[in-house]
Amino acid sequence: MWSAKRTAALIVFCALDMLAAGVAQAQKCSSMAWAAPAQACPSIEGQVSTPWVDADGLLPPCHNPASVPPADKPQIESPGDLKPAVPMSPQMCKAIRLFDAAPDSERNYDLVNCLDGLTFGFGNWPQGEVGEFFKKLVKDPKAESALVARFLAVFKMQPAAWDSFRRDAQLEDAQADAVIIRTGIQRLLVSAKLPSKRGLKNKKSDGSCDLKPGSTLAPNISFYFDHAQWLVPALQRAFRDPAVVAFQVRYWEEDVLQQATHYAKAFGLPEDGVFLMAFYESNPGQLPSLQPAIKAETPPKTLRAGGQDWQWDGSNRPSALAGISIDRWHTLLICQAMCPAGSDKGFRIRNRNLKFFSEYLAKDFRVPIETKPRRPSEKHPENCDPTRVRIRANIGG
Repeated sequence: MWSAKRTAALIVFCALDMLAAGVAQAQKCSSMAWAAPAQACPSIEGQVSTPWVDADGLLPPCHNPASVPPADKPQIESPGDLKPAVPMSPQMCKAIRLFDAAPDSERNYDLVNCLDGLTFGFGNWPQGEVGEFFKKLVKDPKAESALVARFLAVFKMQPAAWDSFRRDAQLEDAQADAVIIRTGIQRLLVSAKLPSKRGLKNKKSDGSCDLKPGSTLAPNISFYFDHAQWLVPALQRAFRDPAVVAFQVRYWEEDVLQQATHYAKAFGLPEDGVFLMAFYESNPGQLPSLQPAIKAETPPKTLRAGGQDWQWDGSNRPSALAGISIDRWHTLLICQAMCPAGSDKGFRIRNRNLKFFSEYLAKDFRVPIETKPRRPSEKHPENCDPTRVRIRANIGG
């Protein structure tokens, strides 16, 4: 169990690290937000428990939008105490918590790091999406006003960050105010047109972002390294504003969850299948054999898992699974089909798939190798083979 002192100390550490003068480095970030159970999400559509915010009205750093301390319990004792930061549907809350499945998932709303040139926000949006993201944000009056106000606060606290922003936006010798900052946001963020750069990491094991000694990057390769001096402190602060977090949630819902819901309906999946489709929508390469069905918007005929093709209608499923419903077969099959092919880098099931199995499938199914009760091992391909799955004795059919 986490102690109240540990939680309070963690929040203070992250806040001080982020607000230090001259910061141009992503904060070393950790919280228990990733451990919040998805199925424990409350019914909160149209309402929300008051979240904990600091004296400036900012949400705590290092959390995802579905998992923050409530105002009446800022020093939480367990992940089950965490609540959504902004109004959202129970489905959205569950989806966010499934994506934020482990400490290295990095689904924090204040994320700003150098992965692939730039990865930002809880949606892990890449630098190729900067322009579209901010183009929509500035059309949201509350989010836009909050973004500008938080940028202004940072630039007044950190003159070096303002000088960098002013130079990059070609604002000459202007003084920082809301009008000038809006101009800079239009020039630098709304108009950004950089491609995503998968593999351009420059991210160290401690979470910091640095180029290797003696190396440089040409301009217009990495948005992070082009603009880190103002980008990191400004976004890390602005992205903790509740209005900006609420925008992030709406943007992610349109970007990922709505399309996932469409595919789940086309395939006749139960509610939990929406989350698997969200995994796919976020990373289509995770399940190549589903791509023809996605394009046709009709259920797949087969999916490949455990080294062989399985019929969607369940006609060739293992005899041990003959008694389960077709919905359970579809959910299990998709989850196991999402397992990666082996490579020279080793085999590892994604954290969000492990969390999904633990919360939505483990009550009915048992895989060969677990790291703890109802938690599959991430490193064993046999956990992705339907022939190795067994039905638990308490399954309800």
